[in-house]
Amino acid sequence: MPWKLISIADLPYRTTILGGAVDIGAIGVRTIGLMWLGTGAAFVFLAIAVVVDAAWWYPAFLLTATVSTTACVVEWPRARTGVLVNVVVFAIAIAVHVQATS
Repeated sequence: MPWKLISIADLPYRTTILGGAVDIGAIGVRTIGLMWLGTGAAFVFLAIAVVVDAAWWYPAFLLTATVSTTACVVEWPRARTGVLVNVVVFAIAIAVHVQATS
């Protein structure tokens, strides 16, 4: 875990990205962790924005989903499921946006 708050045997602390090819150190890993936390919180906030029909949700979603997908690619292959989830979320958001604007 990037912040070493807990220890999970199947998820050892590491400071590498891109399948272990690049070592970014402890600060880099914490930065990636903050990116994960930020995108997760942003997705929750954006879900609320969609429900209340906020006009700005779609551009904010595109930014958040792009950051989330980037985080998944950087953490590949461990976060490959996240890429699939992002593709599904992109498809749903595009469908909602198209329906709302037509």
